[in-house]
Amino acid sequence: MSEYYEVEKAQIAATSHVHGEYSIPDCVKLLKSAKDDGFLNGQQFSYALEMLKDEQNRVLLITLKDSKEDLVEWILYNYVDKKPSNI
Repeated sequence: MSEYYEVEKAQIAATSHVHGEYSIPDCVKLLKSAKDDGFLNGQQFSYALEMLKDEQNRVLLITLKDSKEDLVEWILYNYVDKKPSNI
């Protein structure tokens, strides 16, 4: 039974929004890099930051970190789909 709790504790730590494998600070570093490299403009960067509130989005973002082009395509796909028509 103790092994179950250790696994559960590890899973919680891995998805922690502050310290885990999919942490918000790590995701922000990745997004800043994409912006600095010219892949995202200011509005797209801000939208991507809002996406970080969702744990599943953080997992996807970190999973795509080795392919910045795919990462940006995913962000822009969501950005175009969700942005108000007056932007």
